[in-house]
Amino acid sequence: MRTLVWVLLLLPSLFLVVGCGERPVATADSGAKSVKKKRPLAKNIPQPATKIDVPEDLYDSPAAALADVKRWVDSKDSKAGQVLLKTEAWLIRRGDAIVPELTARVEDTSEDLAIRMTACRVLSKMGPVGRPAVLAAIDSSPQQLRVKAIESLGRIKPADKASVDKLIKLLDDKEYDIRKAALLGISATEKAGASATTRLMKLLNDTNEDETIRSLAKVALKKVDPRKGLMGADKEK
Repeated sequence: MRTLVWVLLLLPSLFLVVGCGERPVATADSGAKSVKKKRPLAKNIPQPATKIDVPEDLYDSPAAALADVKRWVDSKDSKAGQVLLKTEAWLIRRGDAIVPELTARVEDTSEDLAIRMTACRVLSKMGPVGRPAVLAAIDSSPQQLRVKAIESLGRIKPADKASVDKLIKLLDDKEYDIRKAALLGISATEKAGASATTRLMKLLNDTNEDETIRSLAKVALKKVDPRKGLMGADKEK
């Protein structure tokens, strides 16, 4: 598991990182400003892997590519991140034909976690055809896969109402990491997630809420409803 965490931490450094916005400040009844401790923000991975130059003959089959995922995750090699990005790009370029195989890998609870998470991420970059498997993964286990699926759901373009509604519902989950992932997912839907505006405003204005959750709500609000996002930012100042 430590190896998997190491590689997953390495990958974000190869992409652009989404900013987290300013830190909200809560005002106590006395009028004095107090600042809550803020948990570390998760860094997102927005750079499309499909822009990476990958030879068509890199792998003989999707199965070989996914086997390579496990090999590199376990290797602790400094080149693992770059190789895994190419593997993901190669898989994406196989198109709809490999959706059933990727779906089966995600659904197989006995499959290696790194392979399941990679398959889930690739499916999210294939558009609506990958959505059913990603939605199913959200209700699966373990939690690492659920978090990846939730974040990935918002990146499926175009975002649909069912996906946005699912992400809004997850904002009330009892697990902190699930709520955080839901906010990242909503941010990724951009203006298609406008129906989340009211819920995001409520989170942003709740001074009893966790500060990282409020910060992520602020970022998401600016994405789904830029006008309301600016109003919310001004209100905090």
